[in-house]
Parts: sequence; structure tokens; C-alpha cells
Amino acid sequence: MYKNGSKRCSFLNNVYDTEVSIALLLIRCFVGVMMLTHAIDKIKNFTDIAEGFPTPFGLNSWVALMIITTAEFGCSILIIAGLSTRVAALILMIGMATAAFFTFPSFSLSTSELSMLYLAIYTFLFITGGGQYSTDRFIHRYYEKNKVRG
Repeated sequence: MYKNGSKRCSFLNNVYDTEVSIALLLIRCFVGVMMLTHAIDKIKNFTDIAEGFPTPFGLNSWVALMIITTAEFGCSILIIAGLSTRVAALILMIGMATAAFFTFPSFSLSTSELSMLYLAIYTFLFITGGGQYSTDRFIHRYYEKNKVRG
């Protein structure tokens, strides 16, 4: 048992400290906005991009582009809001791992570094969650406060 009465490990308790939660908020907003720029660019130039878009796992290029664009756009908004942060981060982890390791014929750091950087950030968010300043946390607090005590 820890000094605050929790049985959780100290790292997870620190996730809800103010400084760490502010850092998580800033990381969520930054990575969310950065990924949104990729998604918006794909939406604006969908037809042009679709013709030469990589086809991992044998998918049609239009289908592959639609899947990744939807994931990048929707999950970025969820991450910025801190709503279903871990689910959104997991979906984007899969997308970035696909982009890094399965999109190009031969893997190299020069072609995969951006995808791997996003993959690392999304892995971090998957592990930590959205922090204290997230919609997930506000929902959790609301249900804890209004839970029927028996």
C-alpha cells in the first residue's frame, strides 16, 4: 500500500499528478494537431493520393487510403479531447506500425522514421492514457461521484 492509500504502483499514481497530466495534455494536443494535418491533406487530395497510395495486405489503394484517413482524422480528434484515448492510440499504433513496417518493400529508417516516431508517441499514450485533464477522466470522476453506494 502506498502513502496515499492506493494499491497501484507509483508510476501509475504519478500519471494523475498535475505536472504529468499537463504534459500529457500538451502531448495529446500536439500529436493530435500534427496528425490532423496529415489527415486533412489526404482528404483534400484524396483522388490524387489514392492512385499511388501503397496497398498493404493486398487492400485496394482507395480502401487503404480511406481506412488510414478515417483513423488519422477521427482518432486525432479523440486524442485531443482525451476521449477513449487508449482505444484511439491503439488504432493509430496499428496504422503507424503498418506504415513503418509493411508499406514499403524494404524497411529503412529513412523511409519509416516519422511513422516510428508517431508509433512511439501513440504507444506512450496507450500506456498512460489521457491523464487528469481528459474527457475520460472527467467521465470517470462523474461516475465515481454518482455511483450508488450499497
